[in-house]
Amino acid sequence: MTVRLPSAAVQEDVALSGGAVSAPESNPLEDLKIELLESAAASGRGQFALEGASRATFDSILADLEALNPTPAPATSPLLKGTWRLVYASEDVTRSSPFFWAFRKALEGIRDPLRTFGSDQLAESLFGLTDRLPFKSIGESRQRIEGSPMPNQRFRPERLTNQVRVGVFGLGESKMTTECSVAPQEGPEARDDVLNVTIEKTKVLDSTISRLLPFLDGDSAYESKSSLENIKQGSSVVEKRISFLDEDLRIVRNDRDGHVFAYWRVYES
Repeated sequence: MTVRLPSAAVQEDVALSGGAVSAPESNPLEDLKIELLESAAASGRGQFALEGASRATFDSILADLEALNPTPAPATSPLLKGTWRLVYASEDVTRSSPFFWAFRKALEGIRDPLRTFGSDQLAESLFGLTDRLPFKSIGESRQRIEGSPMPNQRFRPERLTNQVRVGVFGLGESKMTTECSVAPQEGPEARDDVLNVTIEKTKVLDSTISRLLPFLDGDSAYESKSSLENIKQGSSVVEKRISFLDEDLRIVRNDRDGHVFAYWRVYES
């Protein structure tokens, strides 16, 4: 089911501009999607606690959307294919990257005795440190999913590329890029709404920071998988549950840590 918004440009711009849009006729699913976009735009993708756009507000909207999910077996749906822009994150936007899901998994159980930012978990303390960098800015975050067709009009996702534009005042900005392989689950306990995501490499692309810090250039790639596995075996693989999927909107949950992310399709000409 397609949300009947005025144009593809409006569909994309509302997620960042804070402008309101309206559907020509009332439909519960379409109304919820518009409410999500407007609340996300008004709160900086959920990063600012504004009146009417609190975490509880988003929890309610997302739960109502998930109850109306129109796509069975979303982990092998052809609707997955394409480019998606992050419009809501229940934690820092950078952690929409599967790398940070795996990083948290790798450090699970390793404690911070200083409880630096109120948590005794080392991963949360490190996240707290980077979240509080005074001159950091976070721009657009996108995911691209690629794969191949399967029988019976199904789709096998194979590659996921996550890009987040991060800037540091006075230094420049870069696209922090994580490359992953993805696959539907298999076996007797497989779920048809979950993708197994294996983190492979992390790159810095389109960097203006590299002019000052030459080691941050697009020609080098950090072998994330081996580094994660050296910390904890199996940590380079995370599960991404798709709780809602249609032509416009994809909602994914990291059930391991309770966070949720919503993406709007990028309509490429």
